[in-house]
Amino acid sequence: MVILKKIANRIKRLFLQERILSLGEENGDKFFYVIRVDYEMAGIMAIVKSTLSHIVYAKERGYIPVVDLLNCKCQYIDKENPFNVWTKFFTQPCKYDLCDIQHSKNLIISKNIQVPYKKYGINVDTLYGDKFLLAKYKQEFKSNIHFNTETQCFMENAFDKIIGGKRCLGVLARGTDYLDCHPKGHPVQPEPLVLLKKAEEVMRKFDYHYLFLATEDKRIHDVFNKHFGERLLFNNQKLLSSMSNTKYISQLNDKDGLKSEKDILNYLSSLYILSKCNAFIGGCTAGTIGAYMMSDQYEYEYFWNLGRY
Repeated sequence: MVILKKIANRIKRLFLQERILSLGEENGDKFFYVIRVDYEMAGIMAIVKSTLSHIVYAKERGYIPVVDLLNCKCQYIDKENPFNVWTKFFTQPCKYDLCDIQHSKNLIISKNIQVPYKKYGINVDTLYGDKFLLAKYKQEFKSNIHFNTETQCFMENAFDKIIGGKRCLGVLARGTDYLDCHPKGHPVQPEPLVLLKKAEEVMRKFDYHYLFLATEDKRIHDVFNKHFGERLLFNNQKLLSSMSNTKYISQLNDKDGLKSEKDILNYLSSLYILSKCNAFIGGCTAGTIGAYMMSDQYEYEYFWNLGRY
């Protein structure tokens, strides 16, 4: 048993190391850093912030980062028609795609881990921690994470249709598996009524008539809709009911979950709209990080720091 454990640990360490490959003689003067990480449970914005960590690491070393969400475990991969999911919504950070490097001489395959080294980690603690570090990550996001033309147009159209010129408070309310299952190690989310009370306070103080709500939880949506009525603005995010205590969103099938291209576009649009609101409040999640990184400057912002489950 001890020997088997040692072998398993050795194999694990192997996959956590960078690997060097040579697939031909092309691009001999370049070193491509292929970001290939297993994201079995991660949502799209958790993938984005992890990818950004690897991009920053690669560029500091003079490597050319190429994001590979095809040759890894990812809940968004269509097994019947596999493709690089990253390019469905984003551009490559340095314009090189997988097809451009398939015969290259110098390939560095990333560690199969969400953060290459601890100092490159972008996590929810950053939201209420070092403001200088938060500003640095925001600049790195704006410099390296770019939506493709189709996604950008989709998000802008959603914003124009829903918000237009309205002064608006943005609220991110993460529910379902977080509130029902309390996933270990993940940030504790504020209860819906706590969010609602804080929203009313901010709207009175800054004279916002409208509230834009980003949530995947039907129960939270119904509570806000009952209270705010026509003042509530909402995107076409798919709403889920309560989860069982043994399931997470990532484990739902394609029909019941949030894995379709339309679902992802609507989710990204909700984050984009949040980033354009006048003020923002919400629990700490990867989505909160995404909205904040896309934003310029809020009149007011508040993130709940409630520890972890």
